Amino acid sequence: MTNKLPPIYFYIPQGLWPDTMPKSADENWKGFGIGIYAWTLQTYLRLKADGFPCELVAQLPREGIVLIHRNCLRAHNDQLKPGPKLLLICIKAEQRPYPYAQLHVVQNPLETMHLRNSYYLPHWTQPGLIQ
Repeated sequence: MTNKLPPIYFYIPQGLWPDTMPKSADENWKGFGIGIYAWTLQTYLRLKADGFPCELVAQLPREGIVLIHRNCLRAHNDQLKPGPKLLLICIKAEQRPYPYAQLHVVQNPLETMHLRNSYYLPHWTQPGLIQ
């Protein structure tokens, strides 16, 4: 048995890739007011800052673990189906579940009672919101 983690990716489609990228999750970056970036980019930056092996990508990988915001799936016309080597984790936010996701991250703990294979994660604080 190996202790090696599969590759872990945070995916934002090229068409939604921000022009400027914050260097820290605590930076008062205006994009953190948008769900795609508040969830995907902020989570990636926090894990990366803690030394967790993960990657932010603009192209969908064919294998590994991919976390993708529900709104980003619209770039694929809601037709993205993971292959046998890809674990698709949908960051659901306040959208409907993605039918082809194997797991969902939800921001309301009550949703875990009704949505199979879902896990609650509280929303990050928006940097610079309160000063």
